[in-house]
Amino acid sequence: MIRIKADIPKSLTDALNMKGLDDLVKELALQIRARMIQGTPRDSGTAQRSYSPVKRESGGLSFSGGTGDGPVQRRSVGYSFGNTAPYSHILETGSTPGKKPWPNVGPRTVLKDGRIYSSQAPGGIMETAEIEAYVNQTLPQLIEKYLK
Repeated sequence: MIRIKADIPKSLTDALNMKGLDDLVKELALQIRARMIQGTPRDSGTAQRSYSPVKRESGGLSFSGGTGDGPVQRRSVGYSFGNTAPYSHILETGSTPGKKPWPNVGPRTVLKDGRIYSSQAPGGIMETAEIEAYVNQTLPQLIEKYLK
């Protein structure tokens, strides 16, 4: 399950457009899901078709951390999606050498960092889809678009 969540201190929520923040997090989740589908190895296509739709997580107020004045009240906005293919976690985390499903490197697998991965996603789906770099590049644009 992939969760995309933004926690904003309550003191800032009055100044922010909360609808804009919700829209920003949702669009980011949709874009990450699309990139992950694109980066998912394809044999029969089952893993690519097995991503769940992006759904809103329950938000609301929470209390955490804080300074000497007590806990800070925060508002949460979040969306999630997952992949229901029974082997999707192996596509992301790889297989331990000597263990199923890929005990040895074969014609469609590679060894990377001590794990055996699909050669279509060496290092996992998130690395292949370059999620971290994509978020770093896209987030400033989404902030500009939604939080004005």
